[in-house]
Amino acid sequence: MRADNYGWDAGYDACTPSGGQSDWGEWLAAMDGAKVTTYITNNGNGTADIKAVMVGNNNMTYYQEYIGIGAVDPNNCYFNFTVDGSHIEFDDAIGADDNSTAFWGAHSEMIKVPVGNTYTTRFKNFTSGANNWNNFCVVLTRADNSEYAVVRADNYGWGDSYGACMPSGGQTDWGAWLAAMDESMVTVSVTNHGSSADVQCVMVGNNGVSYLQDYIGISPIDGDDLFFRFTVDGCHLIFE
Repeated sequence: MRADNYGWDAGYDACTPSGGQSDWGEWLAAMDGAKVTTYITNNGNGTADIKAVMVGNNNMTYYQEYIGIGAVDPNNCYFNFTVDGSHIEFDDAIGADDNSTAFWGAHSEMIKVPVGNTYTTRFKNFTSGANNWNNFCVVLTRADNSEYAVVRADNYGWGDSYGACMPSGGQTDWGAWLAAMDESMVTVSVTNHGSSADVQCVMVGNNGVSYLQDYIGISPIDGDDLFFRFTVDGCHLIFE
């Protein structure tokens, strides 16, 4: 799927593109330096959705959707980006390279998650290894930065909306997990259900073992006002 309302392959043939832009010349000029947020949703029923929000260099917001992409194995669904006469810059590191940044000492940009959507991001996690909590944290907030909940990599969190959620329970061997978290590849998905949200983390350790950590049913939230960002505590993150 491309940014300009076009795609191919069997999965694409089943989907409904949103139709593109009313003024392609204006859109193309605005795309140089545009800030793009892409939402990938695995619907769990053999289909997936892609929604892109493109804020151009003219401060105009453009949308492109591909709804109902078919032929998707819900248990084996991944995505990546490629380029064609373009280049992409992703958010860079959060925190000092030596993992000395204290808790709440560095934050990523806030990302909005619309109702019914899942936003997935992938990064490499580096840790001092001193404690279980010296890893990434996910902060769920409103646009005004007031918090719903903060959840950590190690099955712990807090906030007004945290108490209602169901954490997955953490790891059977915390020592092995902590040792594996330095240079681990982490995929975090945040889903907005309208009145509740889920945070699901897959951490592939430096030992090749996959560790899971979920927080299901964070509530209440205002589905029209859900954002998230990352912060650190004795760690640093590099985003893809």
